[in-house]
Amino acid sequence: MQDNSHKTAITRTSLSLPAKVFRSYLKGDTLDFGCGKGSDADELGIDKYDPKFFQVKPTKMYDNVMLIYVLNTVKHAEDVLKWGLEYLKPGGLIMLACRTAKEIDKCAKKGGWEAYRYGGWTTGKGTFQKGYTVKDLREIVGGGELVASGEGKFSYVIIRRQFMNVEEIKLRKVVLQEKILKLITEFKLLTGVEEVSINTSYFTTSEIGGKNSEVLHNVEIDLKL
Repeated sequence: MQDNSHKTAITRTSLSLPAKVFRSYLKGDTLDFGCGKGSDADELGIDKYDPKFFQVKPTKMYDNVMLIYVLNTVKHAEDVLKWGLEYLKPGGLIMLACRTAKEIDKCAKKGGWEAYRYGGWTTGKGTFQKGYTVKDLREIVGGGELVASGEGKFSYVIIRRQFMNVEEIKLRKVVLQEKILKLITEFKLLTGVEEVSINTSYFTTSEIGGKNSEVLHNVEIDLKL
C-alpha cells in the first residue's frame, strides 16, 4: 500500500472489534486484505495478505474480502479498494471497517496533526489517517447490496457485489495476462521450449459486469520446440 500505512499495524491478543462483527458473515473462503501483522486472520483461520508483512499475493478469488482499518490509513483509498476487489468473486461480500470521522477529527485536534489538502490528516508519526462514515464507505464501494452497516466505535459496511464494472473487468484481464506470462516464462525455463504463443478469447455477458462486458472464455497455448 502506501503512506507508511504499515506503521499503523499492531499485534493483537484478541479479535479486533470489526472482526468480531464480520465473523458471523463469513461463509466460504475469506481473505483479510491489508491484514497488518495478521492477528485477526490467524484467530479466524482465514487467508491473509499484506504488502509489508505477508507479501505472497493470493492466487485465487474469495467469497469474502475484508479490509479492517486499511482505507483510513491510505491517501488513495479507491485504488487500494480496487486492488482488494481483484480477489472477490462476483456475488461475494466486501467488508470494510474504518475509524470514524468523529474520532479522527478529535485525535487530529488533540495531536496537532497537519491537514492533508485532499482530506485527512498527517499524524505526528508521519502516517496518514482519515475518518469514514457509513455513507462514505458506501460511496467508495459504489454499487452492490448493503447487507449490514454500523457506526459507533468504528464505521463498517458489508456489501454484496453482484457485478463488476467495466474498469474492474479490464483490470482483471491485465492481472490474468500478467499471471499467464509469468507461468509461460517459468515453463520455458523448465522445459527449454523456445517459443510460446498464447491466444485468449472473450465473450460478452449481461450477468457479470453489465452490458457488453468482456469475460475470459478460452486460452490457447501453442508450443514451439
